[in-house]
Amino acid sequence: MNKALIPFAIAALSAAPLSVAQADDYLAQRQNLDSFEQIQASYQEAVAQGQRARAAGNDQGAPRDYLAQRLNQDQAQFIAAEYRDLEAQQEVVKAEGNPAGAGRDYLNERQNLDSPQHISEVLSNLGQS
Repeated sequence: MNKALIPFAIAALSAAPLSVAQADDYLAQRQNLDSFEQIQASYQEAVAQGQRARAAGNDQGAPRDYLAQRLNQDQAQFIAAEYRDLEAQQEVVKAEGNPAGAGRDYLNERQNLDSPQHISEVLSNLGQS
């Protein structure tokens, strides 16, 4: 029994100095996280990544003005445009046909889910399929 534990003990003792060294490096990184040099290096890397992305054509376009969007939400034109978008989506659904399950009364089905009549209907539908 002791011979079986010896390899594990040797492995644990040999890995201990490595883990201490990694812990010291991690501690040093955590202590330097808020230093001016670390922040400046991170900023420069982010700027360089942005420049490389724009040079490669991966620009995300103009920045969004979220404040204007929030202020616009109660305006009549915005509400009408959203309503028109919803109507357009409904027209697409009508043009493509009624998808399976659309317009069904799921509430009624859930209320009668455990009734013996519903169970017998489902079983008879399964038998017909």
